[in-house]
Amino acid sequence: MLVRCEKHGNPKGRGENVYEQVSFLPTGYLNTAAICGINNCNQAGKVWLTTEEYKQYQKGQRIFKGPSAFVKIKVG
Repeated sequence: MLVRCEKHGNPKGRGENVYEQVSFLPTGYLNTAAICGINNCNQAGKVWLTTEEYKQYQKGQRIFKGPSAFVKIKVG
């Protein structure tokens, strides 16, 4: 899972991470704590899930953690 604003859009995957071509709104978007992960960008972000996370989303999971497990984000 990564968070990117409208301007920075779909993240390019690195290594084994492949991100789906659809984003999800975090709970409370636009007034959300989920902020774009690009340096020097402080805009509200959308959540981009990896292929594996997207499969979990389709099964009903709505809370996902970032790559460092520093935070978890709930999506709608």
